Amino acid sequence: MGPYRVLVERHGLTVGRGRLWDPSAVDDRLAYRLLTGPDDRSFCERVSAALADGYELYGSPAMTVDGDRVVVAQAVVLRR
Repeated sequence: MGPYRVLVERHGLTVGRGRLWDPSAVDDRLAYRLLTGPDDRSFCERVSAALADGYELYGSPAMTVDGDRVVVAQAVVLRR
């Protein structure tokens, strides 16, 4: 077992194009997201999680009625 293999197994690194790289270091978050859902705690938790993940609110929230339920939307953008 070579030294690179030990690094791969011990540290969860992946070999790519002759180099070691850490896939968790790749930032694949979308620059813009529109969160939608019923107006409940779950929606608020999703918005809070996006803010904790580096997003910021973009514009005002929107609200509409779909039959008997209230549906809300909030756009978020990734802080640069």
